[in-house]
Amino acid sequence: MHENLVRRFAEAGLTLVFSDRPIVIGLRGQGDEVVQVDIQRKTNGSRRQEWFRIYPGAKTNRVEVVGTDKKYGQVVLMVHEPVREFIEPLSYTAISGIDFGDPSWRQVLASRVNARAQNLTPVYRKGRVVSVSAIRKTPDRKRHMLMGLDERQLFIAELPRGVSTVMGAHRILKGGDVTLAEGSGIKTVRQGEWFFLEASEEENRRIEEGLTKNWLILERDVPIGPFTDASNRGLGGRRRVRQFRGNPHTADELVVIPGNVLEHGWAVRGREVFIRGHVRHVDHATVTFPKWVKVLRNAEANVGQGFGGWVD
Repeated sequence: MHENLVRRFAEAGLTLVFSDRPIVIGLRGQGDEVVQVDIQRKTNGSRRQEWFRIYPGAKTNRVEVVGTDKKYGQVVLMVHEPVREFIEPLSYTAISGIDFGDPSWRQVLASRVNARAQNLTPVYRKGRVVSVSAIRKTPDRKRHMLMGLDERQLFIAELPRGVSTVMGAHRILKGGDVTLAEGSGIKTVRQGEWFFLEASEEENRRIEEGLTKNWLILERDVPIGPFTDASNRGLGGRRRVRQFRGNPHTADELVVIPGNVLEHGWAVRGREVFIRGHVRHVDHATVTFPKWVKVLRNAEANVGQGFGGWVD
């Protein structure tokens, strides 16, 4: 299996190495038996080397490359393993800023680390929470990842459903909203996991009216990610805005407006995020929007948590 996987990655111009020990340190339960994947980086002056690393876990686990594309420098990796339960100690960064005196802290933290609230176990010392662990399970189904080069860096994205080609992975990662927008002739731009769609006349009107009447907050130089998280109901003001995983995609100007209420009285989304100006990221080319554009995340599954300890 090892030699075949290395060869298939090389067909796409990618380097893969195997680890003989778990990548994520400190997993308890059956943590040593689960498949783990990450990206390794080494910097030498202005040069940066990157490669993928896999810990295959138990010998009964299936890890296969089901699709490659040399043009894009990407592969689709399939992983299938039995249901296994393991315990992950959450990092200090993950729990930083959580108000454990708030009765809803479990829901807030669960959204941040992609876990179930009831599976979070705090450890107390002198009446204060000093650490939290998450009980996790591997699903008894085939999981697929798109892995490879995106502009300047390697990435890993778990797919919402199985596909056998890189182009198929690109299609499903767009998600329904982006696909529908493109089909309607709306211009879209992508930067990493984010898509930006031209705002409609009605959306522009709502934004300008909200800013004029001061019922919208104009955020400046902020990370996009936290504002798209529906659990962050009270976001507003830079003091509260932090990104806890990965490098941020930072926007010059950002506003959040309530989702449009449809005829049946419900909104498709509780909030809509719009940005204007530059969007910067350390590993992507800067994109610029002189007018307001809507922000949508791609359809990646298990954002923030997956097969291992990688950060995209």
